[in-house]
Amino acid sequence: MRHSVAGYTLGRTKGARIALRRNLIKQFFTHERIQTTKAKAAAIRGDAERLITLARNSANGTEIQKVNARRLAVSRLVTTNLSNACLMKSLLALQTAPVVILV
Repeated sequence: MRHSVAGYTLGRTKGARIALRRNLIKQFFTHERIQTTKAKAAAIRGDAERLITLARNSANGTEIQKVNARRLAVSRLVTTNLSNACLMKSLLALQTAPVVILV
């Protein structure tokens, strides 16, 4: 039972929910906008904003901080086909642009 557990269930099991969130966030960073439901957009908004903040804070840091930020971002997304440089480039590009999730 999910008594007092934060987050949206989205009508899925725990594993499916985690996979859905990761896939939506990867698609958002890859394509810079996605079309989804309001519930799914609300579910991924916090995670996406945290990754954008991570990239923004590491942009002015040392090389070691930049590498650590890339590793954190990749570990949270569990991505294999998206390169680290491409991921951080898209995260840094989104830090100045408003977050657009089409519903």
